Amino acid sequence: MFKGDCDWRIMLTFSIYWFKRKG
Repeated sequence: MFKGDCDWRIMLTFSIYWFKRKG
């Protein structure tokens, strides 16, 4: 599903950003 390490890192960063923004 993920083409490279960067993809999962971007998704992780986005998840953290969204969590902080929502929280």
